[in-house]
Amino acid sequence: MGDLLNKEISKKSDMGKKIVDSRKTYSYADDEVVIELVTKQIEQLEKEKKNWVIEGFPRTRKQALCITKMDFIPDCMILLDVADKLTKQRVRENLTSDEAVVKIEEGLIEATVENAVQEYHVHTDGVKDIYKGMTSVIDGNKRQDVVLQEIARILKLKKVNAPRRAPK
Repeated sequence: MGDLLNKEISKKSDMGKKIVDSRKTYSYADDEVVIELVTKQIEQLEKEKKNWVIEGFPRTRKQALCITKMDFIPDCMILLDVADKLTKQRVRENLTSDEAVVKIEEGLIEATVENAVQEYHVHTDGVKDIYKGMTSVIDGNKRQDVVLQEIARILKLKKVNAPRRAPK
């Protein structure tokens, strides 16, 4: 998802400007913007008859409902379960690194970190509710190579020859 957002920012489009505005507060991009970008991406991949994985989507209940109403049925959803302490550390590092896309005033960093974690929990609970029974949870506190192996294992287990869209 991040790549799609960055690509839109580089186009300097109206949607790209909205994404930049949300990044200034380290908050989620507007649902309508995200949904439009993802829909275009999925349609292009399906036109090319390619399978697809979208990392970081859906992030909100509204996004999950929208993709469901479009008759896209995911083979599986993978949720990386990361402890709040580690998430806060990673957000803090993102905000204070030299390569930080978002520059936050020093005095606002801790409040921004707390808000980011709270926003994540509020939205993720809605997504989990929509995809109850088809979500695989992975311990995201483990080393990256271990997490990637687990994701690959789940994707191999879930590989099916089902249609990409529900029949009409």
